[in-house]
Amino acid sequence: MDLIIGSSSRVAQRYVANRTEREFVTAGRDDISRWIDAGEDALNRYLESLNELPEVVHLFAGVTDPRVSREEIWAVNVELPLAVMAVATRLGLAVNTYGTVLEQLGPSENLYIESKRTLASEVVKARDIGVDAIHVRFHTVYGASIPQPHMFLGQILTSLVSGDEFHMSSGRQFREYHHVDDVVQAIDMVTSDRARASVTISHGDPIQLMQLARSVFESFDRLDSLKIGALADPVSDVTTPLAERTPELADLEFRDTIPAVVSYMHDAVSIRRASEE
Repeated sequence: MDLIIGSSSRVAQRYVANRTEREFVTAGRDDISRWIDAGEDALNRYLESLNELPEVVHLFAGVTDPRVSREEIWAVNVELPLAVMAVATRLGLAVNTYGTVLEQLGPSENLYIESKRTLASEVVKARDIGVDAIHVRFHTVYGASIPQPHMFLGQILTSLVSGDEFHMSSGRQFREYHHVDDVVQAIDMVTSDRARASVTISHGDPIQLMQLARSVFESFDRLDSLKIGALADPVSDVTTPLAERTPELADLEFRDTIPAVVSYMHDAVSIRRASEE
């Protein structure tokens, strides 16, 4: 049995849905809020109340919007995992934490990225005192629900639905886009090796954001709404491909990014328009 912390996460939901052979207990926002307020003791009581202890605790919970306060981001993205790893030490549980490949760029003004950098370093410290923990880094995940408004695809979605122009930078930044169902297949494949502190799920086929945006807008016959270069480029970003394919994922057939994202965005537009009727 595994414990899923962050049951509203799209990755968490698809992970559970794709693992029918496994039993799960899920913890959502109310549980997380209580643990953050009450500390390790509340989490410890929760775990001891279960019929059996989980083999693995998956920390899918995370605040991804960098516009949220530092206090809220740190509480969920750093302090909660620290409490979980402390309890895991006493109870002998394995812990999987999840972050972003952008952590590897170094210090960032983006609070979300910086919180995940901090978490990754805390995982290393926890392993040094015997915690069975591994930190898994994701690239950009799409699929299964509409994109969040603060994300690149979410901003494109807003433009497509509203009819407004979409202003972006040069779009020379590289990104890997992974369908959520490919990610959940990859998780078990990369976390079976518990001898390392961290691993990145990569398919090794990045695209530039301008290429992705152009393909999406062209598929809607809205290319005239796309204004590439209207915004300044970020000071620090990924201007060369970040990673090769993760060796354990050599045989995993990831979806072809552009056609899959275009199809996803058409579904997202239909969902958004239906919700606004």
